[in-house]
Amino acid sequence: MKVFSTFKEQNFDNIKTLMTEFPLATIAVASGDTLEACHTPLIWQDDGSEYDCLVGHVAKINPIYEQNLTNSDKNWLVIFQDTGHYISPNWYPDKAKTHKEVPT
Repeated sequence: MKVFSTFKEQNFDNIKTLMTEFPLATIAVASGDTLEACHTPLIWQDDGSEYDCLVGHVAKINPIYEQNLTNSDKNWLVIFQDTGHYISPNWYPDKAKTHKEVPT
């Protein structure tokens, strides 16, 4: 995945702050010919290692657990993001007049 330098965070303290303030993560892992993903709250835990660790819970019935947690050589992608924003079409003045969708 290409990450442009403008958006690349190098300061690990800033990364830890984001993970601590917004703990809901998307976990994604390739499993055979499929991609499994789930939303899971993760807690940052200092375990004394260089990067510490993330702790969370995945149900045994979840395909990520069934296919991947038992196989520790898999690469995982964990995505943290802030709360985000939603822009309602109703915020556009013309929507009330014309009742049409927002042009995109």
